[in-house]
Amino acid sequence: MDTKKLLRFASFIPFLALNLNLSLTGLNSQFSFIKSISVEMEDEAMNILQKQAQAIDAYFAVRNMPLDGYGLKMAQEAQRYGLDWRLLPAISVQESGGGKHAVWRCKNNPFGWASCDTKFESTEQAIETVALNLAGQNPKTEKYYKNKNIEEKLHYYNGTVVSYYPQAVLAIMDRFDNI
Repeated sequence: MDTKKLLRFASFIPFLALNLNLSLTGLNSQFSFIKSISVEMEDEAMNILQKQAQAIDAYFAVRNMPLDGYGLKMAQEAQRYGLDWRLLPAISVQESGGGKHAVWRCKNNPFGWASCDTKFESTEQAIETVALNLAGQNPKTEKYYKNKNIEEKLHYYNGTVVSYYPQAVLAIMDRFDNI
């Protein structure tokens, strides 16, 4: 390389370094802004989840239903699988009176899942299992629930046996909005 070209390149390095530094500073501030938006969105999602959980628990508490205290778990599983947050608690109310009638017949199965033939180790496991199935994430049941709207899901859940079942559960879901 000749001397003139080398001097031109050498004089360009500080300019390049200055611009690179400014660009990195700009990127850092943009990253900080994006990070703060992400934290705000996470906080907002948590606030919504907490409000849903409180509404579920309040509904159960006023009616002395044993599922009082499981609102957060139900709301979390609904959020995890993209379900309406009111669906799981409404099914439990329809199937077992919010757990009142599940103790003697359906071991930890307040949803009446599989006609109460499925026994769960815990209520949390029942919530997780029913949410997973309703979301169409179980290959064994996905043909009934995957890519279906709420009415269709409820039809397959118990509407093939009890024709008014979807409307009954939807009516219960509407009650959670008034809390």
